Amino acid sequence: MRLFLLRHAQAADTWPDSDRVLTPKGRAQVEKLCRALDPKPFADTVQIWHSPFARALETAELFKAGMGLPAPLLEVGSITPEDNPADAARTIASLACFGGDLMVVSHNPLLENLAALLLKSAFGSVYFRKCTLASLSLIEEPSIACEYGMWSLDFIASPSMLA
Repeated sequence: MRLFLLRHAQAADTWPDSDRVLTPKGRAQVEKLCRALDPKPFADTVQIWHSPFARALETAELFKAGMGLPAPLLEVGSITPEDNPADAARTIASLACFGGDLMVVSHNPLLENLAALLLKSAFGSVYFRKCTLASLSLIEEPSIACEYGMWSLDFIASPSMLA
């Protein structure tokens, strides 16, 4: 199983927080990321989870369209900035046996903490700037000894890296 973690792109500074939409720069960030990536690694993505926040949905929609992904979008209420990354890690681990890849479009600090849990901080911190994408691969199934499974970092990419 491969897990793609994508932080939303730049959003407007408005209130309420959950209604913030992407700025023109944010939409351009997603488009730039899509142009730079090969769509082949995403071919087995079976679902694209996004938080209920507008900027995560918009980022997910733009990425899906830009990469030509057929995977359905699924709103997941438990992946907002305030949610517990251990809960997300347990849910992802429970899906590992079903095959197929998963994309999660969410926010910090959830994504940084989720990556740290799954990677067991072997790589240090994974910093998610706006529109940063990380690819992780499951290398050992979850077990009693390793609740979330063993994961490795395949790559990390962001529009700022591609400048």
